[in-house]
Amino acid sequence: MIDRHLISLAIALQHIDEDVPKLQAWGRFAASTMAAGGRLLACGVDTSVQQARHLVAELASPEDERPPLAVATISVGSGAHDDCQPTDVVLWLSATGADEGIAAAAIAARDRGATSWALTGPAPNGLAAA
Repeated sequence: MIDRHLISLAIALQHIDEDVPKLQAWGRFAASTMAAGGRLLACGVDTSVQQARHLVAELASPEDERPPLAVATISVGSGAHDDCQPTDVVLWLSATGADEGIAAAAIAARDRGATSWALTGPAPNGLAAA
């Protein structure tokens, strides 16, 4: 079982190098957004809900000299994306990207002016397209 898990991780990480510049740019943008008073919102579906919650918990806790950051977890079904502001960054997490609800929520948040980023399974999928 461990071998299967390690193999699946190796496959998932096979192409990470090509995404590093994008992820670094996202980090810089999110940091400047929060420094200017914006929020980072995270939303996950299925197994990705726990990753969204963990990210928010880590960033909400003060670390060394860093104060807690303005972060929150939002839920697809709750309509929480309706509270998104143009100063917010929303990170959408889905292992497959196939959930229609999260794709619709990402579109709604983007339409409200929020910056939306998605971490999904292989494209094409609804969330990556949104």
